[in-house]
Amino acid sequence: MQYCPSGTYQPVPGSYSIRACLNCSIGTYNPSVGQTSCYSCPVGSYCDVIGSSNFLSCPSGTYQSSMDSISAQACLNCRVGNYSPSIGQASCLNCPLGYYCDSVGASSARICPSGTYQPIPDSISVEACLSCTSTTNNIYPGQITC
Repeated sequence: MQYCPSGTYQPVPGSYSIRACLNCSIGTYNPSVGQTSCYSCPVGSYCDVIGSSNFLSCPSGTYQSSMDSISAQACLNCRVGNYSPSIGQASCLNCPLGYYCDSVGASSARICPSGTYQPIPDSISVEACLSCTSTTNNIYPGQITC
């Protein structure tokens, strides 16, 4: 008895011939031996080859919100004002208060410097970091008030 290797499957119960194994189609994968079907590539990833035994995660700074993606081109850059700190994300995060996100495909938010505050989410420029007055000075970076 031979089981189908990873990256393949055998949909007919009781068939043990290696010749009956079918490759997983593009957009799907199978990490295990002896399976009757393949898995859809999850959101935040893609499967770009036939007979894939694993999926590839989209890099940080990008997102991918659909299953069964077949190409790295499905990984979209986060827009200005958003960021994605980890691989394999289904969506980007809004730039938080006290920070700004000034580039497409950002993998982190930039902190507003000390002496400033930033009370608006999704800020896209260091210019969103407003200066504190001399009577309300702020010694800490990333603040939402002075």
